[in-house]
Amino acid sequence: MRMIEYKQVKAIYAMANKIGISEKGNKNDDLHNLVLSRFKKTSIKDLTYFEAENLKRELSKCLKPVKNNSDGVPGMITSAQKKKVWALIYKLCEIDKREASAKERLMGAINKILGLSKTESNPLAWVTFEDGNKLIEYLKRYVKSAEKKRSDENEQ
Repeated sequence: MRMIEYKQVKAIYAMANKIGISEKGNKNDDLHNLVLSRFKKTSIKDLTYFEAENLKRELSKCLKPVKNNSDGVPGMITSAQKKKVWALIYKLCEIDKREASAKERLMGAINKILGLSKTESNPLAWVTFEDGNKLIEYLKRYVKSAEKKRSDENEQ
């Protein structure tokens, strides 16, 4: 298995610094949390060549001006998307009464739909603009399904 190259490590840290997710000397910063959640590795140097390329590709998405997100990091989920996600989660909780809290449901949905394991402090921290759209569409389907299930139960 081909190991990560020095130039890849430098490129990853350069992109992370530009995005604002890397703190010098902090192994618990957002960059390392991303590596842990995506690749289950605690250090950038533990990545393989191909994992590093994948990470670089992901970080480069955040560098591209996908949408003018004046209230956050360009390329990441917007505040309007966050509001919509939370509105859908609360609607789902209202329709489908379960013991899980809204935050737990959101973290579960993010994990299932996007394959990201989130921290409890900010479940939407690593959701990109495109992934935000995907998450919203899936949550709309979940709400519609829960509404249909509830109406079917009420008819019986």
